[in-house]
Amino acid sequence: MARTVISLERFDGERAWRLTSPTGATALVAERGATLLSWTTRENRELIDGYDTAEQLRQQLGGKSLIELPWIGPSAQSTYTFEDAEGSLDANGLGDCVRVGSLLFSRERSGDVLVLKAQKPADAEYPWPLDIRVVFALGESNFGDEHISISISARNRGAVTAPIAIGWNPYLQFGNMPSVSKMAAKVMARTRLATDEKGHPAPGDAARTGVTSPVEWSIIGTQEIDSTYTSLIPNNEGVVVTEILDPARDAKIFVTQEPAEAPYVRLWTGDRLDDGARQGLLVSPRSATPDTFFRYDQIGRISVPAGGTKELTATITYQG
Repeated sequence: MARTVISLERFDGERAWRLTSPTGATALVAERGATLLSWTTRENRELIDGYDTAEQLRQQLGGKSLIELPWIGPSAQSTYTFEDAEGSLDANGLGDCVRVGSLLFSRERSGDVLVLKAQKPADAEYPWPLDIRVVFALGESNFGDEHISISISARNRGAVTAPIAIGWNPYLQFGNMPSVSKMAAKVMARTRLATDEKGHPAPGDAARTGVTSPVEWSIIGTQEIDSTYTSLIPNNEGVVVTEILDPARDAKIFVTQEPAEAPYVRLWTGDRLDDGARQGLLVSPRSATPDTFFRYDQIGRISVPAGGTKELTATITYQG
């Protein structure tokens, strides 16, 4: 039986691994940040709006396919306290999570899946050491649908409870579309988080706004979307599926997440990106919200005991 082949190559001088499935579908994952740079179908249709140069990757412009860990999004405050430990979120002047995107991952050989590992040492910004493991796999369903899955896990190597949140930020595109404007989308959710212009949720329960499910855009057009949804509605298989469509070709992309691991999903049309605005639609499964350290409803969700692990798994499926 044919298997996925994994080979080492260079992406503009940076180390990366190429996964090639028996169908001819491929994915390219950078050593830096375990960042997904590309995923093409067997028909060579690009589905990921990724980085074109190593400099973009090093700067993490737009956070494309960035693994957000150990917290998510920008913070309204620059310092925090958790379990009597103090840390700083102001690593890049914005409070964004940049740690995993800067780590260099090494490969652990494991058959036809790509297993990458890295360690994040304790420091003044985040005083808990973590072991991080990222697994990428390509596959195909019995109906010919193609998919790529990612499993992210972070183990608390410290001696005390650590706060850990995980998010993943793929920007999705149909290879024949120059922008998101001709896409359609559907989110299975009952609640939208009210946020300010910087993405910080409103205080307390005021952040939760009821919406009619499903939330749908028959055509995105010129609409600027930047919303995080929760109270997600699982299908008959117990998973939550966000759907992106190319109505002209009747092609679809599905993003699947486990609601217990990732009870939030953010959609963004990328309007504020300095480079490549509205080229791809961000569909980001998340285990928690931004400003996690300062929200009473998130503390239990992010607390991981010594030796414990936080995990997030997501699958992107192409049907067309």
